[in-house]
Amino acid sequence: MPYVFFLLICVIWSSSFILMKKAAIEFSPLAIAGWRVFWASVVLGWLCWQRGLIRLPERKHWKFLALVTVMGCAAPYVVQPIVVTRQTSAFMAIGVSCLPLVTIGLSVPVLGVVPTKRQLIGVVLALMCLGLLLFDGIQREIPWYDFALAGTVPAGYAISNLTIRRCLRDLPSLTLTFYTMAASTVLFAPACINSLRIPNEQWWFANALVCVLGVLGTGLATFWFNRLVQEQGPLFAGMVTNLTPIGAVILGWWDHEEISLQQVAALFGIVIAVAVVQFKSAQAEN
Repeated sequence: MPYVFFLLICVIWSSSFILMKKAAIEFSPLAIAGWRVFWASVVLGWLCWQRGLIRLPERKHWKFLALVTVMGCAAPYVVQPIVVTRQTSAFMAIGVSCLPLVTIGLSVPVLGVVPTKRQLIGVVLALMCLGLLLFDGIQREIPWYDFALAGTVPAGYAISNLTIRRCLRDLPSLTLTFYTMAASTVLFAPACINSLRIPNEQWWFANALVCVLGVLGTGLATFWFNRLVQEQGPLFAGMVTNLTPIGAVILGWWDHEEISLQQVAALFGIVIAVAVVQFKSAQAEN
């Protein structure tokens, strides 16, 4: 079952970047972030209510939930549409795929988890492929500050995932995800209100895209991802981001984004790296 969730998240998140790109024609990055967490809160709140999981978090969880809300939801959800509109959806997806490398770097001091030899080989191979992709970006004369901005996303996700694994494992993954989405909705409420206007065809289209992004890519997929983090660990779950650029690049090509042979070759290498890391690495469910 972990592999089913893994592949499902890959497919859903691959399309998230092109949805942000299209929605940005009508909405600001803050509004995109706000509406996506709003729709995520709606579907997750309904699921929590159906399962009787809506309750106030314990005091010991508050500070860790606040950290996950900021680093794993609010900040990345604003940065991603900014980078997508400045560069391409494929570029942002490639930036997010650095997550496993950052996770390994932080897992040793935070969790005391040392990667196996096979995992280390797979991640190093993925890093080499990502280096090829970054070199391709340099050739395109992408500014250094866009690289830095994109790099904050995997860094935030890694901190969030390690916090979930270490400090929030006793919290149901559905409840955890709902808390962070609901808190983010409150933070972005002014931006959402500001985006309300007399609807036209383009506004309805952008709103529909953000609704799909919120329900599937932000709500359900994040819930499944947090479940993988709690049950299988942040490295296993984080390797999802090494596969999402494949779908993002394909959709970017479909949307007439420039795709190079370097990108294609590097993405094939990433697939091999993910297979090396993930093969028979899922832990049996209790």
